[in-house]
Amino acid sequence: ADLVVGDLQTGNFNVGWELGLRHLLRPGQTLLIRPDGTIPPFDLNALRHVGYKQDEQGVSDSAAIEAWAALAPFLASVDESKSDSPVDAVMEVEQWGKVRRREARDANWERLRGQLTLAREVGDADLMLEVLAGAQDVGPEHLHLLRAEAGVGLVRLGRYAEARELLREVVAGDPEVTRPEAHVYYALSFYRPKDAGVNDYDAAEKVLRRVLVKAPFQPELHALLGAVAKRRLRLRTTPEEREGDLRMALQFYRQGYERDLNAYYEGINVIAVAVALHVRYGDAEAGRSARELVPAVRVAATLATRAHPNDFWAAATLAECALHERLLGVGEPDVHAAYKAAGALRPPGGDLDSTLSQLDLLRLL
Repeated sequence: ADLVVGDLQTGNFNVGWELGLRHLLRPGQTLLIRPDGTIPPFDLNALRHVGYKQDEQGVSDSAAIEAWAALAPFLASVDESKSDSPVDAVMEVEQWGKVRRREARDANWERLRGQLTLAREVGDADLMLEVLAGAQDVGPEHLHLLRAEAGVGLVRLGRYAEARELLREVVAGDPEVTRPEAHVYYALSFYRPKDAGVNDYDAAEKVLRRVLVKAPFQPELHALLGAVAKRRLRLRTTPEEREGDLRMALQFYRQGYERDLNAYYEGINVIAVAVALHVRYGDAEAGRSARELVPAVRVAATLATRAHPNDFWAAATLAECALHERLLGVGEPDVHAAYKAAGALRPPGGDLDSTLSQLDLLRLL
């Protein structure tokens, strides 16, 4: 491309890697954009940036229009004869990278993938399946990719049985887990349904453990394994089986939380499971661990609510902190008031269901 626009909004490592390739392979123009008030990585700070306004609701229409207006002068003055590559600035480039596609562009494949992407974005599961049904004339590798993308989209829309059929073939053909997202969503298709049984949770655990070994840096793996164990214990019939799932959940939630102490979701689940082990099974060490963690999780959730006052999950975490402090005999926080404050944010029904599910689990135990 004569011009590449790179958005540094999330500080995504992949974006930095792609910018590095761009600067190394081509001398053309590169323009960086980022939300106002953010600080770019040191190596990119000296390059051209255009800022845009963003708040907790995202980028408003008026902010988007302002940003495009700020981009316009750069877009109008693109000159492929000029180079703004940092590589070109400090090195004598004897030859820029010469690359070409291994195969000619497949217009039919690109059309189908574009249609599938749009169907996913508008949340139309039937349309995704329709696009997939018309994709029989593409090669096996491309069909594999389409099935994986459609399967992920169907899981997000709650069409678990159909997603499972699509993703089963993808996962079976990917023993080295080169597409970890497909494996993770395959696991979700087992344990997300409300009628999931113990065998379904076992199948999900098996898939996620394989991902943990083959692609250990996939996000939220530990939290997902903790969630599988926590949901499965509801179906257990003996106290011993429930305790086993509780201890598995504690192990995985703790491993996830110790990687990032700002991750209050994993933190509050560590506390919830530890409190259950303490209250129901008399595990004094779990109780001590929960008492130590409550202040840290409360601080992380409080900072999140200050940054984003409408963050329901942070508010719900603070409510659960109050509940566990009561159960542990730490002070006398007003639990009802804390939950009422979270509910006042009017979260989506699915978020409320998740919070109620946690309360139901604690009551069961």
